[in-house]
Amino acid sequence: TGSGKTTIMSDIMKNYPPEKRLITIESETREFNLVQRDENGKVKNNVIHMITRDSDDKSRAVTQLDLLTTSLTMDPDALCMAEIKFGGEAWGAQEAARTGHAVMTTTHASSIKGIYTRLATLCIQEYSNIPYTTILQLVSDAFPVAVYQHKFEDGIRRVTEIAECIHNGENISFNTLWQYRRERDEILDDGSKKIIGEFVRVNPISDSLKNRLFNNGLSPAEMESLL
Repeated sequence: TGSGKTTIMSDIMKNYPPEKRLITIESETREFNLVQRDENGKVKNNVIHMITRDSDDKSRAVTQLDLLTTSLTMDPDALCMAEIKFGGEAWGAQEAARTGHAVMTTTHASSIKGIYTRLATLCIQEYSNIPYTTILQLVSDAFPVAVYQHKFEDGIRRVTEIAECIHNGENISFNTLWQYRRERDEILDDGSKKIIGEFVRVNPISDSLKNRLFNNGLSPAEMESLL
């Protein structure tokens, strides 16, 4: 909570190619504002914002899962579900991600590994007849890259780890790509704390993720910048 998830998601999506269709789904309140206009007020990019509608009358309520189902009929290139809280939307998001759509979402967890167990646990709420290990594999295939953010004691929100999730048979493992390493704390004159650290590259991208990125349009030059 308060780690800056919405802010970094918005930054990522602002860099999405304007000719590709991007659809965002938010709960009740719209925070994203990604529509870009030229000097004449004409819209330059292809983005659609959707929000849920709460109602005591279930026939009038519009859930995130309803919007996700509708968005898949609108030929999206990418989907952003602002946050996953319930089983239906968790299952729907991983299904969309495994059927050729780029999907970005957030959830609350205590670590990179916790992201996947959290999503798998939510999916089980909808499909308790499917083994946990199977659902965990589905989730890891749907979301090969995870980013963990944390708000530190000095009030600064930092990305603390970027990792890829790799599944092999019934097992999954994590390959940390980048990590924030806390080196020391300093106490300033006003008594506040300042945390000193740096972002460190830990491991290279796996061959399977390289191939997946190439197959989804990443150019050799862009890949080289990551390597």
